[in-house]
Amino acid sequence: MQDQATHATVEVPSHNGEADVMAISPMMMGLTWVTFILVTLILYKVAWRPILATLERREQTIRTAQENAEKIRLQLQDMEEKRRQAVADAEKQAKEILAAARRAAEEAGRVIEEKSRREAQILVENAERDIGKARDNAVAALRRESAELSIAIAGKLIGSNLDDEKNRSLVDKLIGQL
Repeated sequence: MQDQATHATVEVPSHNGEADVMAISPMMMGLTWVTFILVTLILYKVAWRPILATLERREQTIRTAQENAEKIRLQLQDMEEKRRQAVADAEKQAKEILAAARRAAEEAGRVIEEKSRREAQILVENAERDIGKARDNAVAALRRESAELSIAIAGKLIGSNLDDEKNRSLVDKLIGQL
């Protein structure tokens, strides 16, 4: 009997006289629990910790990637805003440059026009002065010729030859009175 007591299995008679495999044995239950706990501890140390550590690293990597993606998205938004601002500033400067160029062109046009007017005025004044001199010279020449002609006519009329200098002064005096 001692030999039978040391065995872990207890045979329970069934209806046919065979052992019942579905019967619950406290010893088998204890061994199953011990085996389960040992396998669980071994798996926890050998596989579960590295799997959890890998999952933690992966989760951290994903979280970091999400944070970096958000930072990059914010930087891209900031860069886009700066680009828009730079384009707006460039357009504003271009408009200012064009406006300044227009003003400079208008001012240059006014200066050229004013200079042309002054030059034209000077040319007109010079022409008037030249015309005046030419008229004065023509009048003086006409007077001299008139005086000489008058002297010649008077000399023929009088029949005597008078002094040319006296005749000229007399003719100049008569012409001046006219």
